[in-house]
Amino acid sequence: MVAKLLSFKTRQQQLDAKKRGQIDGCFGKVAKGRPVTKTLPMNKTLPMNKTKQEVIKAGKKGSASVYVNWNLPENWHVLRGQTIWYINSRNDDHDENNGITHSTTRIIPRTTLQRSSKGFLAAAKEKNIPLEEVTREMVFPKSRGGGAGLLNDSEVELLENAIIYRDGANNGMSRNEAISLVQELAQTTNRAAAEGHFDYLVRKERLKGVKNFGRTVKAQATTTKRGQITVEQQLRWHTTAQEALDYQREVNKPEAEYLKLQDFFFGNLDETCLMANADGSVRVIASAAKKKTEKNTDDSRVSITSLRIGLASGTQGPFTFLAKGVRMDRKSIKNLLKERCPKGSQVVMSASAYMTDDTWLKLVPMFAKGMREMEVIKDHPDWWMTLTCDGFSSHTIDAANLIFSEHKIQIIKEEGDTSQVNQSYDQQVAKRDKSFMRMNLAHVRRPMGSKKIDQWTLVALAIDAQLKVSEFDWQTSHQRVNTRPSCRVSFEE
Repeated sequence: MVAKLLSFKTRQQQLDAKKRGQIDGCFGKVAKGRPVTKTLPMNKTLPMNKTKQEVIKAGKKGSASVYVNWNLPENWHVLRGQTIWYINSRNDDHDENNGITHSTTRIIPRTTLQRSSKGFLAAAKEKNIPLEEVTREMVFPKSRGGGAGLLNDSEVELLENAIIYRDGANNGMSRNEAISLVQELAQTTNRAAAEGHFDYLVRKERLKGVKNFGRTVKAQATTTKRGQITVEQQLRWHTTAQEALDYQREVNKPEAEYLKLQDFFFGNLDETCLMANADGSVRVIASAAKKKTEKNTDDSRVSITSLRIGLASGTQGPFTFLAKGVRMDRKSIKNLLKERCPKGSQVVMSASAYMTDDTWLKLVPMFAKGMREMEVIKDHPDWWMTLTCDGFSSHTIDAANLIFSEHKIQIIKEEGDTSQVNQSYDQQVAKRDKSFMRMNLAHVRRPMGSKKIDQWTLVALAIDAQLKVSEFDWQTSHQRVNTRPSCRVSFEE
């Protein structure tokens, strides 16, 4: 459908125009903008009969642009002619059609003409010249027509390399930092100009070596040391573990029998903190009618430390708990340790319930003795065994290592901040411990009511939780970090 006149705003004006034969049809509604793909000659009209869906589809990524850049030299003469005509028509006497004459057809949207007319009038007034003498450079600033950018090619490359190297050091650059760097390279104090130039580099995909060409991505939080696990560090650790295994194979005779039982003579020990209150976020099933979801939780601040030991065969070693106080006087806990726990299990009292040098020296004698009384190990009193531990300094006390040596136990220590890839307990067993502990705590909180959970309740719950950990959990955890002798592969593999 084609309409002869375009500006009948009211319904009554449209009805009157139809009666006079001035309107043959009406345009369909389209999205705002300039829905054209190229500049048309003055004597042709634009394809304004597109539907809204067609205009939106044409503007999607990968489709031809539906906008016209009137700043280009080849489009300038159309804009100038239409703008001068628009200004003159506004200055003439207005008829019922708002001053638009029948002899001229407008091919540029009215909003565009309104904006450009302001620039034309301002330039003519400033230069004191007629509208016909206004040039493209007077209307459009240099920066809008391909003027020199803030950064040249070499500076853009420097910006790209700076972003890459920062990310390589696990210290990625934020968007604000990148814009500040653009300011420094361009030696400008105009923050808006620097931000616009950075957006231009992203939009034009100039930063080739950067993810998403410079758009931000979500970064995983990490510490400086945990991000520095290297091949060299892993080589040092696995070489140390292999040396311990080679020594056992050399001294534990007969060798053929030892190889069948070698998983019983390699284990891992670690401490874990157990608290009465659930740590982290508390997740519940909430009512849709309640605006804010809250949960009453026990306000106990009691915590204990549990020393865990597990062999590559899946057998668990003695349970050791650190409690706060001076004397262990709970008969019920003593009975639990004796009846349900492995031999050598104990509760060690300390001032803070945390592992210290003094606490470590206090628990080692009974702990080492309990290790030698484990199944299979007690049948080979002359065979050496190896225990791995994390980088905590208390594990390297000479007096404690001497006691371990007397019981034919080697202690090898990991480097600091490497437990997440070297320590078997931190794999599957730690998750199982916490899962069973949460279930046990949930069972006792409601029956106890307002009574707070004390450290002895925690010890009893921890014993039950740790006994639920299966042999398969320890075997899988050792295998994941390549410390299960029967399944161990070489470092090259």
